[in-house]
Amino acid sequence: MTLSRWALALLLACNAIGRAAAQEPAKKPALPSFAELEAAGAVIGEVRINTQNIFDLDDPRENSALYRLANRLHIRTRPRAIERELLFQPGDRVSVRRIEETERVLRANDHLYDVVIEPVAWRDGVVDIEVRTHDTWSFQPGISFGRGGGKNSGEISLKEQNLLGTGISVGLARVSNVDRSGTEFAVSSRHAFGAWTGLSYSIADFDDGR
Repeated sequence: MTLSRWALALLLACNAIGRAAAQEPAKKPALPSFAELEAAGAVIGEVRINTQNIFDLDDPRENSALYRLANRLHIRTRPRAIERELLFQPGDRVSVRRIEETERVLRANDHLYDVVIEPVAWRDGVVDIEVRTHDTWSFQPGISFGRGGGKNSGEISLKEQNLLGTGISVGLARVSNVDRSGTEFAVSSRHAFGAWTGLSYSIADFDDGR
């Protein structure tokens, strides 16, 4: 191959590489971490709540008839229930401590199994934050039987830890043992009016008293 042909081949190759690079979408610049945002004095703008169902149907491993049925039967956590537990709000300055504590508060809920808080947009000293949670199955039936002291004992219970997606827990149990038998009812909310306010109420009606 002559020198001119080598030069032509090299030119064509460079042009092909240039066209391929031009067709690739430009990568978005990485967002700063919460520590960097706090150091810069960033202010929180929009807080986006993204509650996800039990199974991710976009994942082929979880897209089956049984998992789709579970998602349909389950009532997804309402965004308002998540908002009540946040320790920050729009207009606050970014605080890593508060964000990490919020993650701990949310993860303490039995009806959530995954919590991610991350920045999603950053401009002019304002950062938008997404709070992404993943539900788990919250309805828990239970049954147990035994025998002791010459008498049968047992318990049948129904518990919903995320009633209608509100984060409220409701339980009903029928109990029978050597000492007593009767019915128990309980309802509780770990965050009734905000992140630090919890309420609970229970009542039991047994054959030896209430």
